[in-house]
Amino acid sequence: MEINISEEADAVILDIDGRITMLNSHELLEALKKQLKCGAARIMILLDKVDYMDSSGVGVLITAMKLARKGNANIALVSLTRRVKQVMEMSGLGQVFPVFEDLESARAGLN
Repeated sequence: MEINISEEADAVILDIDGRITMLNSHELLEALKKQLKCGAARIMILLDKVDYMDSSGVGVLITAMKLARKGNANIALVSLTRRVKQVMEMSGLGQVFPVFEDLESARAGLN
């Protein structure tokens, strides 16, 4: 898994490439924690290049959401692949996270 981070005027984009598994999900959690600690108020996680995510990836997203809420930040999931969308629906998290089809929609819809 590779994590590319870019910043915009009022948001941070984490562009994830590869598989999110128990072997590397801690890297994603640390990247998210670092952004929240640095004061990011809006984080968009771009998942269009993630072909697989196991339960540890789901756990990371839940932990990140809890941390974001404590810090009055918002996290959105963007461009979910079919496989990731299935995981999110099966876990019930599709209703917990704001999910957007593309970055343009996320920029407009994430407060």
